[in-house]
Amino acid sequence: MELNRRHPLSVTLGDLSRERLFERVVLRGLQKHDVHRFIEIAAGISPPPALVEAVFSQTEGNPLFVTETVRLLIQEGDITAGRSTGGGTTSWEIRIPEGVREVIGRRLDRLSERCNELLTIAAVIGRQFRFDILKMLAEDTTDGQLLDAMDEALSARIIEELEGEVGFYQFTHAQMQETLIQELSHTRAVRMHARIAEALEAHYGDEAPEHAAELAHHFSEAVTVVGDTKMIHYSKLAGEAALDRYAYDEAQVHFERALSAKERDKMDAEQAALLFGLGRAQIALLDFDDALKNFGLAFEYYAAAGEIESALEIAEHRLPSAFALFPGATKIAERALELVPPNSLDAGRILPNYLGLVGMQYGDRQKTLQALDQAIAIADRENDKALEFRLLGTASITVLYHDNYVNQGKEILRLCDRAIALSESIDDLWSDSMVRYVKSIMLSQSGEPDSASEIGRLALQSADQLRDRSQMSRTNFGMSLVPYYQGDWDTARDHTDKGIVYAPDDPRSLFIRSQVEYETGNAVEGDRFLDRSIEIAASTQKAQSFEYSISAAAVAFASLISGDNSRLNSAEENARVVLSTDIATPFVKMFAHMTLATAAIVRGDMTVAATMYEHFLPLRKWHPFVVSGDRLLGMTALAMGDSSRAEGHFQDAISFTEKAGYRPQQGWSLHEYSELLLDRDAPGDREKANKLQDEAIAIATELGMQPLLERVLAQREILKA
Repeated sequence: MELNRRHPLSVTLGDLSRERLFERVVLRGLQKHDVHRFIEIAAGISPPPALVEAVFSQTEGNPLFVTETVRLLIQEGDITAGRSTGGGTTSWEIRIPEGVREVIGRRLDRLSERCNELLTIAAVIGRQFRFDILKMLAEDTTDGQLLDAMDEALSARIIEELEGEVGFYQFTHAQMQETLIQELSHTRAVRMHARIAEALEAHYGDEAPEHAAELAHHFSEAVTVVGDTKMIHYSKLAGEAALDRYAYDEAQVHFERALSAKERDKMDAEQAALLFGLGRAQIALLDFDDALKNFGLAFEYYAAAGEIESALEIAEHRLPSAFALFPGATKIAERALELVPPNSLDAGRILPNYLGLVGMQYGDRQKTLQALDQAIAIADRENDKALEFRLLGTASITVLYHDNYVNQGKEILRLCDRAIALSESIDDLWSDSMVRYVKSIMLSQSGEPDSASEIGRLALQSADQLRDRSQMSRTNFGMSLVPYYQGDWDTARDHTDKGIVYAPDDPRSLFIRSQVEYETGNAVEGDRFLDRSIEIAASTQKAQSFEYSISAAAVAFASLISGDNSRLNSAEENARVVLSTDIATPFVKMFAHMTLATAAIVRGDMTVAATMYEHFLPLRKWHPFVVSGDRLLGMTALAMGDSSRAEGHFQDAISFTEKAGYRPQQGWSLHEYSELLLDRDAPGDREKANKLQDEAIAIATELGMQPLLERVLAQREILKA
């Protein structure tokens, strides 16, 4: 870094460059995965993504900076002690270690006093700065003197010129800028921020709103000198701009900063707007409790003040289905519908949210579908394609929850296809990702893996652009299903891991991840993900919740694979609680039925099995989440003592899974059918069972399905004995 053309070594390098064997190696910073591995080795932990991100962003991969930063975190015990943020995530505060500051300080000491003074002003301006702005703030400095100082800093590689604009510079490393700032006294730094804020505002003129984030930062640092009016104004603008870019973390910072200055003020329109902005950011970051509270405060202010349009903006803002479980979730939509004429376009704007919330919260199918019909009628009458698209996005998932989604599969696919036809002309990433996600689920479970993967990839693409954590988690879960069904365990792990990172409390990815580990014989890891699922279900305490029901099913299927029935009693109890409530949707109840059926299969309970069998008849030629429907029917029929009916179901299961390429379920179905044949022991059964066992062993060996392999081999040992 310190080598220039006057350095004696430069002559030597010039001579060497003419040699045929000379090669110059550019030393670059560590990549993010390198930082992850370094922390893992240095601290002896598996670092969470938030920690890796914090270290990488602050050090930019500079090996010395990474080393010193991680060393400081370990010494001060901060390596595992992040702070909680919205949505159950954790973040880390990273300070500049003394070793890093000393290295940077030595480099700065080699520069002239004038150059250091100007660089200090530039550092307060920001990581990037412009020559003309620096000139405005550098008193008693000519253009020539300023250019000389910039050339000096460029030669020392403290700063670098950015392409595309003359006189636009950037500090080569964020720590250079931070070191210069930390050498300033607080009083001087505040006054410099005030000068910079006012100079930038004057410089930008009418274009100041386009630079709101920059101005908000400087005005916030100078509040004690210039007051908080402009800080609040620009923070609001910056927050809205961040929401438009789907930069939700950044938006949250801007809105919270502005609200902190108004917390003692009486509620007004400005504060309501800030609360609405903060709530939108919190929804995307999964901080639903606070988002609902902030939405409620803002809505009540607008409704009381007669600002109906502003109130409707809150009522129509898209809410995730998980919102339905929070007390008062439907209140805003219900109140908003009272403020507008029935069947009006304004009512149509609110109905998608109302439909989604009621659809997830209550098992009232009629009420849900009435709201859907009303909303679609309004969209058709008004020829409002954007509203229609949004309604179809909500309807696809709502119908999935409310109707038997096997019998109604064609209706759900029709809704999805109708929406997808509108997608090219309407910019609505949420609806696009939702309808494609639902369609991918339907296709994967009906045995069309290639089509499911392609439509799922498009859903994931839209969700990634949207950067909403719930959608990113949901679509990654959707993308994990086909690999899971096919025994591509690593791909399934990759997608479920991403889903868990985006939404740590999402039960879907936890469910699939736990089953992957049990299927491959890694019970310790399986228990870890299953325990987390059970913990989340216990924290909801809501029997109508998807979390409550799916965690019980996860336990039941885990016991079926691993043979560990220690948690089965509690899972059965939870399933009965779900089925006893009138407000759980049919989709949620399906998992409760699966739990009870699996428990009956494990225990050989003929009475319960017979009851559950009727519930699963619509699941023929289907693969509902983690089990083949025909296989589930076969096992249930066998538990009822009806081997003839069970045989037909096992044959259907083998045929369906073989055609779809869903080999893990094919392997289990082969094994269970062979057990049936061996128990029956009719003429030819033993020979047929041996062939089925051979196929099951081949699948289990190829896919690394240790529990299945052990089960089949144990069966053969018993026969030999």
